[in-house]
Amino acid sequence: MKHDEKIPSIHSYLEPNQLHPYLKIALKTENPAELERTPFPFYLVSESDPLIRYHEGQFATDAGSAIQKVFLTVQRDQYLLPKDELRPILNPDIDACWQRAFSFHSSGRKDPSLLLLATQISKEGRLVPFQPLFFCKTQRVYFSPACPSCGSPLEQCYDDVLLTERGLQPYSTSLKRYLFCPSCSSQGPLSFFVYALESADPPGLRDSSALIQEFGKLVTKESPASSIPCAACDRTRMCYGPDRQALSRLVPFSFYPFYALVFQAPSIQAADFLSLLSGATFGELETRLNGRGEPGRVRGLRELNARGVTQAPTLYEGDDRNFLEVLYLKLSFLGELIHRFLAEKEISKHPDLRPSLDRIWVSLEEPSGLLPVFWNFRVRLIDWFWNPTASPPSLPSSETFYFLGLSWFYALLVNSKQDMGRVYLSLEGTMSRFSPGGNALPSPARQESFNDTFLPENIFWNPGGKRINPAWNSLWERSLHLGWQLLQAGWKEPPWAAEGFRKDLEAIRQDIRGRLFSAGPMEAVPPAQPQEREAIAGILLRVLGKWRRQAEAGEEGPREAPSIPEEKRSKAEGVPETVILSAGKAPREPHVPPAPQRKAEEVAETVIQSPGPASRPWVQPSGPEKGKGAGFRDQGRTLKEQIPSPKDKTQPEDDFMHETVIITPEKLKELGKKER
Repeated sequence: MKHDEKIPSIHSYLEPNQLHPYLKIALKTENPAELERTPFPFYLVSESDPLIRYHEGQFATDAGSAIQKVFLTVQRDQYLLPKDELRPILNPDIDACWQRAFSFHSSGRKDPSLLLLATQISKEGRLVPFQPLFFCKTQRVYFSPACPSCGSPLEQCYDDVLLTERGLQPYSTSLKRYLFCPSCSSQGPLSFFVYALESADPPGLRDSSALIQEFGKLVTKESPASSIPCAACDRTRMCYGPDRQALSRLVPFSFYPFYALVFQAPSIQAADFLSLLSGATFGELETRLNGRGEPGRVRGLRELNARGVTQAPTLYEGDDRNFLEVLYLKLSFLGELIHRFLAEKEISKHPDLRPSLDRIWVSLEEPSGLLPVFWNFRVRLIDWFWNPTASPPSLPSSETFYFLGLSWFYALLVNSKQDMGRVYLSLEGTMSRFSPGGNALPSPARQESFNDTFLPENIFWNPGGKRINPAWNSLWERSLHLGWQLLQAGWKEPPWAAEGFRKDLEAIRQDIRGRLFSAGPMEAVPPAQPQEREAIAGILLRVLGKWRRQAEAGEEGPREAPSIPEEKRSKAEGVPETVILSAGKAPREPHVPPAPQRKAEEVAETVIQSPGPASRPWVQPSGPEKGKGAGFRDQGRTLKEQIPSPKDKTQPEDDFMHETVIITPEKLKELGKKER
């Protein structure tokens, strides 16, 4: 906008009005005494972004009835950015970034969740900042700050020459902003105000506390006193007397003119959504979030509880197929997340403005069928402040892929027993172990982490005592492989193949759907034995090593082993990805006949090859939806996806036996020792 153009106030939207709904910004408490003791009384959804704050609010009727819950994104008074001479971010950069964000959400690809206010759009169709806004906690009213001398509205100074003459930093070449009164410029020395003083600020500059105290000058002047709400208040003597209670009762909502955008509020933060999918209870999450100081996320959980959702409802609670259900929904979440990031053209390049999982949320829609509510969701990014200083790159940056890769393993592996720190430690050790020249063996502590971190039961919030059907190990391995591809793209090795990744992900999801809704009950799986866990972990590590070597050689992914004659199968070398454990009664799918009995030594070395195409059979979809996979755009809205009928028998009968190894407990223990 033009700096000499008069800017509007958001004040008219914040007061109850009989003519239209008003915007009610959520407060941390409704108790007057507690509110007065709260330094910043507004309820924040998230404070993780260095440039903006996320407020919770709602549009309400004049009687206070809620119409629409919203997130209000507001420009910060103090940016949480370190100074960087190599890649500086300046005031004009942030102004331009707000304009790009507004254009992105309101133009051709219009965001239906954006709620525009008429006064924030200029005649030229650009986003306009609002006037500075203060709040009185005692009267519960908003007002714009006025000049203590003449009562005129205070404005932000954009005149670099004037600022330099006063020993202040120019607007166009810094991140500093100053309020002043243009009406007083011809009447004597000017007073400039900043939100908070810094050590390098010159003498005579005043902060927000000094400005609030000087409002007392207006109370004694009858005419300008109407510019602040203190004139008609009977507490002015307490506020501006010796006790100076105005300092605790008046607080800036935004000290400077501020940009803001209003969006329909999503339902739940992404990390909480993933935890609930894994089986966490609302009580467990609320306890954790309260301990970490995350009231915005706690509030989202409580609102779901108020809707009658006490835990994440599932189709297969207590059933063996619950693993498939959780894996399917998490892959659907990750698929839409990746689509949203790679579809955007503004990808973070500045290290302090990188994407964050904290600013990814999920919208749960009202169930319209018989599927649980967590089967019908959309991924929502409230992290849209990307790339403020450079033109949009033609391809996503490697940092974005690295972020997506970490998010992938977070979704699949983080639970109540292992946090992202442990997962990252294992990923780091695995990277170095299988990187060129990385031949150093990890410490015993790290080796133990490797053995436990990547096990499939870690998809559950409480993995202890869980046992996954061995027939589904290949689905888990393929899922880990896709995450590994994203991390490799983050390292820029090998080149990223988006279409191949999309097809592989959709093939896994189709395979899971086919098995998830297959006919027939699933047999209970006995608890895992320690030697079996070690062996499976060792096999997963070997698979990761193989993928790494293939990537270095320029290969696309795992290939099927060449056909081996029947008489030589007992001597086959290598360890395929899926293991069937002979200890206990292993489940099998109804259409698979039991394996013939053999001697233990013979069974331990037998590889059963399934017929199929020679190139990458493990990514071929199975079931009635083969070849009909939706793109990433449809992966979040899982309710609308076609579900195979339990009566459909078109799934290949040998799908379960693909690349299967049958080994004894003794061989498992031996394999585990070899991997260590």
